[in-house]
Amino acid sequence: MPQSASANRYAQAVFQIAVDRDELDVWSADLQTLVGALDVEGFALLLDAPQVPVVHKVEAINRAVGDSVAALSANLLSLLASKNLAHLLTDVLDEYSKMIDFQL
Repeated sequence: MPQSASANRYAQAVFQIAVDRDELDVWSADLQTLVGALDVEGFALLLDAPQVPVVHKVEAINRAVGDSVAALSANLLSLLASKNLAHLLTDVLDEYSKMIDFQL
């Protein structure tokens, strides 16, 4: 499956959750925070490394973002990391932003 298709699917799911909870701005900010965390040297590589156990990835995510994002947002990154797809988060944010722009 192409990466953009995967990113689009995750963005659609996030968008639906955000609409249902009336949290479009919250999710936008959280996704930006998470993408910023991935910019820390080596963090994205750690989360995408198949040899790193998922439990260690989740612990690293919790240490990196702590309470700066909602639990569901951190769970999204944990899910992506568990599938070695954390690198898709930037594309998820881009697709999510397009969906918000289209809705307005």
